[in-house]
Amino acid sequence: SYSVTGVQTCALPISNPEKAAELEAALSGKPFREPTWPIFAPGESIATRNASGKALSAAAEAYPNLVGGSADLTGPNVTALPGNSYSAENRDGRMLHYGIREFAMAAISNGLALSGIWKPFCATFLVFSDYLRPALRLSALMKLPVIYVLTHDSVYLGEDGPTHEPVEHLASLRVMPNLLVLRPADAEETALAWATALSRRDGPTALILSRQNLPVLVKDDQYWRETMATGAYIVKNSASAPDVTLLASGSEVSLALEASKLLEPAQVRVVSVPSLETFLNQPEALKHAIIGGAGMVAACEAGVSSPWFALTDKVLGINRFGESGPGNKVAEHLGLSDRKSTRLTSSHRIRSR
Repeated sequence: SYSVTGVQTCALPISNPEKAAELEAALSGKPFREPTWPIFAPGESIATRNASGKALSAAAEAYPNLVGGSADLTGPNVTALPGNSYSAENRDGRMLHYGIREFAMAAISNGLALSGIWKPFCATFLVFSDYLRPALRLSALMKLPVIYVLTHDSVYLGEDGPTHEPVEHLASLRVMPNLLVLRPADAEETALAWATALSRRDGPTALILSRQNLPVLVKDDQYWRETMATGAYIVKNSASAPDVTLLASGSEVSLALEASKLLEPAQVRVVSVPSLETFLNQPEALKHAIIGGAGMVAACEAGVSSPWFALTDKVLGINRFGESGPGNKVAEHLGLSDRKSTRLTSSHRIRSR
């Protein structure tokens, strides 16, 4: 027999051992079969929302109890699940169509998590996380392992305009206790972020994903998959102690790599920080080992700059609302483009915008 949230249930018929094994895996939080995560090639260009969709498909194969849906944004969120959708006529469907009901979606996800059996995810644009925040707060407070897929993560949305371009949202999520916020820099980080979220049992995880394509990065830390659990790892190392260390998350890691080329032959280290709050909670010795010695440290993120001042006072962020226009033009206007990457390489010019 099995206990679901403390309530004893009847024994499953011995004639259905596969379903019994599925239930046992679900109650333990483990996959029913080992996931076959997608493989991405260095240099490949893919939006992290699309990489997330590939990882979600792999997760759905491994976790028969994985269920979820989007707030009327299944296509843009890339969160379609294989098989039929859940309905009154089809109770076997794993994909839920919530409609434009972000709060109800998150509240229902909490209820599914409370069952002790289902592993729920829900999805919307990052800017709309405001609408579901009360239910998300309860996910964190009640230690429910709900996965929040939040795409369209920055001013690179461009033509969607400032109403849809999140600026303060990433910082507001980071200050919520017991919420793990992961903003991956490329497709490989995204797949690992999904694996991390699925293994978590004591709280929700927010996956912050890009609409625009990002290159799959060549990573100098050969153990980056293990190091990423600390919240940060070295993408590009220097031959000796770094003169400059550039910190960034998400799409801005690629920008930091472009900026690092402008500093050659200086010794430059680039660090990806997919989980800033996790990294800030590490021992000082570990943070020092990843950031480097006493050289200049600067940070870059397409959002408000205040969270990064815990690591450096040299931050290129966005402390204003965005603009409407082509994404690359908006980024250039706000100082977040390859043409303006020199802002990351001059200590007297690096300040919050």
